[in-house]
Amino acid sequence: MNTEKYGMGIEMEGFIMKEGSAKELIEDIPSSEWILRKILNEKLNLEQYISFEQASVMLEVKSDVFENEREAIAQILEIRNDINKILNRKGCELMFQPVLERDFDFIPATSNKDSRVYQLIEEWGNTEKGKKLLKDTVIASLQINDSRPFQNANSLDKKLELAFKIHNLYSKYFEELNKFNGKIKDFDGKTRIEKITNLLVEVKKEVFAKYGINDPLKALLPGEFTDIEEMKNWMKAHSDVDNFEDTNCKNEHALTVKIKRDQAIWICESRLFDAVNTESEIEEIIKKNNDLLSKI
Repeated sequence: MNTEKYGMGIEMEGFIMKEGSAKELIEDIPSSEWILRKILNEKLNLEQYISFEQASVMLEVKSDVFENEREAIAQILEIRNDINKILNRKGCELMFQPVLERDFDFIPATSNKDSRVYQLIEEWGNTEKGKKLLKDTVIASLQINDSRPFQNANSLDKKLELAFKIHNLYSKYFEELNKFNGKIKDFDGKTRIEKITNLLVEVKKEVFAKYGINDPLKALLPGEFTDIEEMKNWMKAHSDVDNFEDTNCKNEHALTVKIKRDQAIWICESRLFDAVNTESEIEEIIKKNNDLLSKI
C-alpha cells in the first residue's frame, strides 16, 4: 500500500476455503505459501498486495491508496478475484469473513522456520492454553486506512491533537458500531471481537500493569483519553518503552483504531470492523467509517 499520498486504502484478511471448511494445505504446502509461490512463478505482479498472517488458512489482501474509496473497493475485489482464479484450480476460494465456523488444524503460514509464526508455535504450542491462543489469532477484519484527516496537520502537535480526537471518537462510538459485527461465530460460538479480546488481554496484561494500567481491557478498549499525555502513555505501554519517541505503532493492537505514525503522512486505521464478503457490505462499512470521521 502506497502511503506517500493522502487518500484511503483497504486491508482485509480472508480464509482459504474448500466446501465450507478451511484448507490448511495445498499440494502438501501451507495454503498461503502455495498461493504466493504460484503468483511468483506465474509473474502475476500480485505479491505486493498480499501478506501472510499466522496460520496457513489465511491471507491478507491490501489495496493501493486512492482519493476515491470506490476505487479501493474495486481494486481489493479485483485482487481477490485474481487470487481465486488460482485457487479455483484446486476447488478452493478466498472468503472474506471474520471467523471460521468449522474447526481446523493450525499450520504455520510459511514453511520458513525463522519466521515469527514458528517462534509463536515454539512459545505457545506446548500447552493447551497456548494452542488456544494460537487459534485465537485466526480472525479476519476489514481495516480502513485513511490519511485524509491528517491532510492539513503540518506539525507534530497538530498530528497528536488529531490522533487524540480520532482515538476518542472510535472509543465513544465503539459499542454502537460493534453492533454491526458478530453475525458469524466460530466453532466455539465466539465472535471475532471475543476471540481477539481473549488473546490480547492475555498478551498485554503484564506489560500494561507496569505503566499503571491495571485493567488489561484498557489495552484494547482505552476509552476516551482525558488528554494527549494519557494517550501517549497508553502508546508507550503498548511498546513497553519509557519515551514516546521510541514507540512503535505496530504494537498498538486496540479494537478501536490505530494511528500509523511510522511515515511522514500519518494514517487512521480502523480496527473494529469484521471482514465482509460482498461489495455492498464493504461500501456500507466504509460509509459508517466516513460518517464517524466527519465528526472530528
